[in-house]
Amino acid sequence: VRLVKANGPDPRHGVHFPQAVTTVAFSEPSPQRPHHDGWLAIGGFAGMVGLYSAKTLKEIWRRSVSAQNSAMTCSAFSNSDPEEAAELWLALGTQDGSIHTLKMPASSAGCSEQAVAKGQILKGHATTVFQMQFAEGVPAQILMSVSVDGNALAFDVPFGRRSPSVSICKDLVFRPWTLPVGWPVVGCWGNSSARPRPDRSADLVSLPERYFCQAPHTDMMLATDETTNSLQIFP
Repeated sequence: VRLVKANGPDPRHGVHFPQAVTTVAFSEPSPQRPHHDGWLAIGGFAGMVGLYSAKTLKEIWRRSVSAQNSAMTCSAFSNSDPEEAAELWLALGTQDGSIHTLKMPASSAGCSEQAVAKGQILKGHATTVFQMQFAEGVPAQILMSVSVDGNALAFDVPFGRRSPSVSICKDLVFRPWTLPVGWPVVGCWGNSSARPRPDRSADLVSLPERYFCQAPHTDMMLATDETTNSLQIFP
């Protein structure tokens, strides 16, 4: 994994990971402590996960988290606690539909491998997990996930429970929104027959490969389409 700054490649060169890399995530810095040491998570093709200091790139923890060696397909950190009192959660989606969770301190500074603990394995998806996002809030609790068949689920991560309905996410804040299914992106799917719905399993064999991101401080939504190599902007 090679790190790149806005003005060019990072002189630290990056991190060597022993498997083909399939997902990477950075923890969000605390607004009150932007220079504190965050986390870098790397997931591999055969189920391995590595955690590193985002500042020094020192390896802190590396394990195979999938007993079936299922590929990691996406990853997401929970929001950082401004006071760094609450612990941080990392969710890791896999090709077999499972979501693995890890718990760690908000800052990686001075941490050893004993600081990282495995949480519950979240179940419910019948196909590969495509994208995930934590709702805002401290301590972190609700994770929304979408699989490649367009099915959206919600989980209470600390308790390892699947919520009865994804509708509990409707009044929560996800900023910036990045999921391909959900109320903020319903209008971004032009063809109603190919529009996934957040309140039930989609009738799709496979979710179209579109990636969404809400523009900062606005309701504007950006969408990229891998099939047409296009970028769309929705007001």
